[in-house]
Amino acid sequence: MFLREEIMRRGFPVAKLQASACMIEFANDLVVGYDGSLYKCPVFMGQEEMCIGSLADGISDYRESHNLDIWKNDECLECAYLPLCFGGCRFFRLLKTGAIDGVDCRRAMLDASLERIVRQDVKREREVS
Repeated sequence: MFLREEIMRRGFPVAKLQASACMIEFANDLVVGYDGSLYKCPVFMGQEEMCIGSLADGISDYRESHNLDIWKNDECLECAYLPLCFGGCRFFRLLKTGAIDGVDCRRAMLDASLERIVRQDVKREREVS
């Protein structure tokens, strides 16, 4: 939060919070490797087990291997942060647990920082106006 505030104080642009979802959730979002291999996320490039097909062979069914719609569970659907998170990042979940078998919940981080981020944005808007 300190770094974000300092960046704003110095006049540099910062990303604003907005509704977002992982590109894995979007059918037409793909990353093409140098060899024509297809991935659902840039961080999975080069990881053979995360390849979902190729330009030559087409796309395989990746719903289970990539936990498509992982956010469609009671906990996520009842969470006020769902539009900001949609179950979190599959890659962060992989780093944390070794698998993308569940959500990467960011509730604690958002509880701790969301109000301050919004206040920073409002303050910046007032200064610019």
